[in-house]
Amino acid sequence: MAAREEEQERVARRRDPGGVSVAEMSYGELPVGNAPAAHSLRPPLAEGVVEWACRMLCRLALIATIVIINLELITRNLFNFSLYLSDEYSGYLLVALTFLSLPLCVSHGSFHRVTFLLGRLPPRLRDVVLLAFDVLALTFCAVVFWEALLLVLNSRALHATAPTILMTPLWLPQLAMPIGLFAVLVTLGRSVALRVCRLRQS
Repeated sequence: MAAREEEQERVARRRDPGGVSVAEMSYGELPVGNAPAAHSLRPPLAEGVVEWACRMLCRLALIATIVIINLELITRNLFNFSLYLSDEYSGYLLVALTFLSLPLCVSHGSFHRVTFLLGRLPPRLRDVVLLAFDVLALTFCAVVFWEALLLVLNSRALHATAPTILMTPLWLPQLAMPIGLFAVLVTLGRSVALRVCRLRQS
């Protein structure tokens, strides 16, 4: 067992030619076969104001979800009545979490990629492929943002409400969709600009 642990520790401390230990590299940066480490798979985006604001809103949404669910458990088990909001509002908060977390996923390179293919590409070609992906994602998100914005405006104009006892105006929870999509558009725009600068410098 001691020999096995020593071998595992030696492998964990092995360093690549760039001086970065394998243990310190993220999944997207692991070398594939004899290919160089794919350091450019992750966009070099520092967290800006938009990403920070989305992070804070995600934390608030998660805390609110936990509070609502626990309040429902307490009132049902101790006082034998329901607040009638746990299912509905936790669902709204889950949608908000999903859309508001998109800019953070882009800035941290958390989306799934075919790493075993990208890791074998030359650095410049890899940057071109990732730039094309960002441009396509930017276009797609712009279309979805416009549709989500129209959905909110229509719900507001028609005074649409949820078919529940609380009759929540639907435009309020729907507002998280265009906000999150606008934020991811800003982050994707930054990512595209940085990749273009990298290609010009290379």
